[in-house]
Amino acid sequence: MVTSPWRMKAAEKWGERARWLSGDGPFALIVPCGEFSFSLWATKDGAEKAKAHLNQTGCGGGCNPLLHHVVDLSE
Repeated sequence: MVTSPWRMKAAEKWGERARWLSGDGPFALIVPCGEFSFSLWATKDGAEKAKAHLNQTGCGGGCNPLLHHVVDLSE
């Protein structure tokens, strides 16, 4: 199975804590509410739009939108 460099970098950084990972790209949307999860996005705009959606709708039990954030894995 081929794993992208972004998924490998994200897994190194958060893999042991994460319960959920999806997508691919250098921008990670971190959602540490309840169970820690993250999704990878090709663009910062895509990650920010997903974050805004989660902030409005919630991400599940124990959701705190103030904890949602976007990280640039290329830095």
